Amino acid sequence: MVKKVENKIEPKVEFNTNDINKKKLNKKLTALTKHEIMNKEELEAEEKRIKEEERLKKEAEQKAIEEEKKKEEEKLKAELDKIAEEKRLLEEHRMAIKKEQEEFIKLQEKAAQELEMKKKSFYLS
Repeated sequence: MVKKVENKIEPKVEFNTNDINKKKLNKKLTALTKHEIMNKEELEAEEKRIKEEERLKKEAEQKAIEEEKKKEEEKLKAELDKIAEEKRLLEEHRMAIKKEQEEFIKLQEKAAQELEMKKKSFYLS
């Protein structure tokens, strides 16, 4: 398979350079250049604005995360304090029961001694 390459001949444009209004052309070039510079500056400003928005958004997200963490820590601390209070109350209750048991044992021992004394006095009489 053979490809044919066709050479396209472009017509040459012939003009007289004296016919060109150089001032008008320079004004248009200057205007286009200024417009391009303005567009570039606008793009740079837009990029800067977008970056700033992204930075602020990240800061806001980080702040929200930190606030959520702080709330969670406060909640956990409150639960821990509640558990510590419950533990203290249970310990006080346990000590009160222990004290009552000791008093009851003393009463039982005293009652047993009194019973023994009554038995001895009954057998002796």
